[in-house]
Amino acid sequence: MEQDEDSHQQLSTVSLPRSGRPSKTDEKKKIKLVGEAIKRPIVTLQGLQVFLASTSQSSKTDKEEEVEDKVDNNLLVPSVSSDQGFVYVDEKYQIGEQLANGGLGTIFEGIRKSDKQRVALKVVEKNGETMILPDEPDPIPLEVGLMKLVSRHPACPQVIQLLDWCETDTHVVLVLERPELCQNLHTFIKQRGRIGEPLARHFCYQLVRALQHCESREVFHRDVKPSNILVLLTTNEIKLIDFGCGDLHEETAYEEFCGTKAYAPPECLKNHGYYSSPTTVWTLGLTLAFIVSGHLPFEPGKNECIFIPSHVSQELQDLLCWCLCYEPEDRPGLEEILLHPWMNEK
Repeated sequence: MEQDEDSHQQLSTVSLPRSGRPSKTDEKKKIKLVGEAIKRPIVTLQGLQVFLASTSQSSKTDKEEEVEDKVDNNLLVPSVSSDQGFVYVDEKYQIGEQLANGGLGTIFEGIRKSDKQRVALKVVEKNGETMILPDEPDPIPLEVGLMKLVSRHPACPQVIQLLDWCETDTHVVLVLERPELCQNLHTFIKQRGRIGEPLARHFCYQLVRALQHCESREVFHRDVKPSNILVLLTTNEIKLIDFGCGDLHEETAYEEFCGTKAYAPPECLKNHGYYSSPTTVWTLGLTLAFIVSGHLPFEPGKNECIFIPSHVSQELQDLLCWCLCYEPEDRPGLEEILLHPWMNEK
């Protein structure tokens, strides 16, 4: 988690409303990916092949070792035709420098050789989570499936697009669009300090649209936060990224937490079941609070009172308190957020 994301400003204190909890169903969705994200080793600039070789040292037969010697340890991915065996990922992409290394993967810059298009290659270790799509003959990695769902036509300009993907026995490689001149929203805010409410409103509107698109595709992102939002510096347009903690939307409650703990809603931290829509709105509210203050609005370890900077307008305070209601059933839906007076100020 990024530094300062759990900081707060003790300027104005607002108690969160409390009321009855939503009714729970007997059947609950249980998630295997739980707890804090595991840090992967940092990848050297010698290439993707070194990374994969260093993280998949398993016992191999003499025949497998002979094949590896012939292909010089390049990244192998299944070809479309099983008769063709394996093909090199670097036949299709020129792999550049490492862009980022986080708990859920390592990202490289790349160029698609066929048309020189800029791409990002995200390498993640397989975790056993898969899903089935009608256009796929076999189960595919969960993150790939979620990204295929949100990338299908008509796509959403506020959600990063999956262009291609491949896999090895131990890793998945997602080929993503790579916008020019961009930085994550956390860095954007930290470098600029306080930003005005018109720009905050512009970011919030786009984020709501991105999350509505995810909901329409039955995708629960589950890790909405400033560092998972890219800002295009020339236009101030945004793109929601990193579906590594995501899952399919369920009407039943999720029991185990997956995401960034500082952004988890109260019902999750109290070991109660949590639901996708109220959780999404909670994380959106925290993201909006960070945008206008540069800090999360809670004291560390507490989330029953929020701290709102004195410069924030009354209308925005009202929206923040609504999104951050202690009880999940009291939070608005995404459509209600778009109808809030602060969202419609000129």
